Amino acid sequence: MSNTRLSLAAAAAVAAAALSCGGREAPTAVPFANDVWGIKLEYPADWEASAGEGAAALILEVRAPRGTKTAGAGVSVVGALSGAPLEVAASSLERKIAGARGVVAADVAVGGRPGRAFEYWATRDGERVWTRALVVRGNARYYFITFAAYEGQREAARPYFDAVERSVEIY
Repeated sequence: MSNTRLSLAAAAAVAAAALSCGGREAPTAVPFANDVWGIKLEYPADWEASAGEGAAALILEVRAPRGTKTAGAGVSVVGALSGAPLEVAASSLERKIAGARGVVAADVAVGGRPGRAFEYWATRDGERVWTRALVVRGNARYYFITFAAYEGQREAARPYFDAVERSVEIY
């Protein structure tokens, strides 16, 4: 499938996810690219985004808007330069989340690149937070993509997160 067809499919998935959340009209997908880090993705247009500049480790942070079923849910993308094998980068993240409950790990492919996904529950300010953290290997770099939502938002936010994850391209 061509990159254009993949991008169109990802945009359609983001729009479809939006329709299922709160009965609001589907927002358009906003394309994002950081050529320094070699990553592209799409996120819902009504979400608030903040991008890092150039080679800053924080590549992108996106949050659901207030007044919605997903308010406070978010996605962050962080980059790290490293030639280490995937197992090393993944085990580093796994050690950081060792205290979390219900950690489930799996091998994944994101944007055609090998990765490792971790899903777990943590506590933030006394509330349970569901997190899906991805470690994805690029060319001499890693991407840490994190999706997080409070417990009551998980089901409403998951379609958005899935659409963003499917839209990721690493080059």
